[in-house]
Amino acid sequence: MATIKPTTPLPVITDQVTINGYTQARAHPSAKVVGNDAALKVELDGTSVPFANGLEISNSDGSVIRGLVINGFTTGIAIHGDSVGNRIEGNFIGTDVTGTLDRGNRTNGVIISGGASENVVGGSTPDKRNVISGNGDIGIVLIDSDANLIKGDYVGTDRTGTKDLGNDDLGVFIGDASGTTVGGTTAASRNVISGNSFDGISVATSQGTKVLGNRIGTTADGTGALGNALEGVSISGSSNFVGDGTPGGSNTIAFNGSDGVAVFASAGTGNEVSRNSIFSNGGLGIDLVGPGEDGLSNVPTPNDAVELTLEPITSRTSHS
Repeated sequence: MATIKPTTPLPVITDQVTINGYTQARAHPSAKVVGNDAALKVELDGTSVPFANGLEISNSDGSVIRGLVINGFTTGIAIHGDSVGNRIEGNFIGTDVTGTLDRGNRTNGVIISGGASENVVGGSTPDKRNVISGNGDIGIVLIDSDANLIKGDYVGTDRTGTKDLGNDDLGVFIGDASGTTVGGTTAASRNVISGNSFDGISVATSQGTKVLGNRIGTTADGTGALGNALEGVSISGSSNFVGDGTPGGSNTIAFNGSDGVAVFASAGTGNEVSRNSIFSNGGLGIDLVGPGEDGLSNVPTPNDAVELTLEPITSRTSHS
């Protein structure tokens, strides 16, 4: 096991690089469809560099960061500026080397911001699964960034997906972003977003977010209770989607402390919640939060009044 404990901030990545901890002896990525049996042998420990990020990519495309344990920094991994197509995969961000103990970064696990686009956190195969848990603020933050993907990760659980190792705020925050996809329609693309101290996923002033096929508030197998403390999913943007009407895109949203899905109607329009399994939450399954509500009152909001026009029906009789 190699532990790197810098005493000064690490240099910012401004050119395409690949940092692959799995090249170390006896290291290997996960091969498990449910859970994570990766062996990680390189740890970046930021406890001696207050106010420094772990790895930071700025105005650079196509880098890959994989197979690392990153803890103790301000933010574990930060991507910003005109940075396109970078990949974060197969890491433990905010845990110890075993993926079972809280060694959180001081604020966020991963932040993608400032115009960065088309970056991928995780992937659609087990070897790309990140564990992003135990951090002092939010697991994954996307802000002012478009068309990014979050796939196949465990956010707020330990490596097994069965124990609470929650981030101290939200699991995933998406703000002022468009075209984000969280999850996917295959089993390997689903995220497990559970055990976090606020909402599982919060979509704020964003458009075109797709939340597909995830397990939010459950264990990795979708059966056990591992709820986020507040909503499973909260939405205050427009034209976002929770589920896509297909079996593969169906989310399981259960055991959360408040609503399964809360849609703040005064902050956006055109949101769709379709063909999900939503049950055993502390509030409503789907809460359309109307004017004057705070999202905690769990009062059903009536449908909008509509005019119904009936067309006359003309009956015809046919004679042979």
